[in-house]
Amino acid sequence: MKMLNKIPAAIAAWLLVCGGLAIFFISPEIANFLTIKENIDKQESTIASNIARSGQIQEFREFYKSQNANLSSLDSSFVDQQKPIDFIDFLENAAKDSQVALDISPGAAQAQKKDLWPSANFQLSLTGSFPSIVRFIKTIESSHYLVRISDATVSQKNAGANGQAGQEAVPASDGQLRASLSILVYANAKN
Repeated sequence: MKMLNKIPAAIAAWLLVCGGLAIFFISPEIANFLTIKENIDKQESTIASNIARSGQIQEFREFYKSQNANLSSLDSSFVDQQKPIDFIDFLENAAKDSQVALDISPGAAQAQKKDLWPSANFQLSLTGSFPSIVRFIKTIESSHYLVRISDATVSQKNAGANGQAGQEAVPASDGQLRASLSILVYANAKN
């Protein structure tokens, strides 16, 4: 019977040795396998995220191509800060169409504290009838340029230099008015 008692003890010892070997050699490989599986899962989610971003970028490119004409017209709404020649030509043509005399004094382009965009200031002196001046103002306000009238004064045009200190000038009989406008037009942010 002694041999029969030794067989289960040998089997138990053999199982303990195999279990120990499994714990020391196989469990690190299982942990390594689980780590590799986690890395593969992370990479798959990164790939899926990149594919989604790629689709969004492609959609944006298509949108940009379709809206390029609108963006070009928006860009033309801003005055060139260094050479506002096109805007000055526009003002002169608007004055001619509105039948008003126009004197333009351009100011330096600057960014107002409350404004996000750089801007250019202009001082306009107008002479004409009231409907003509109103037509000119409506023309510049409804133009494609981003214009803001910051100050406006209207007075009757003096008939001549017969008004002296302490005396009022005699108003002109032709109904002409003199208007002074301070306008602000937004400029390109490009240098």
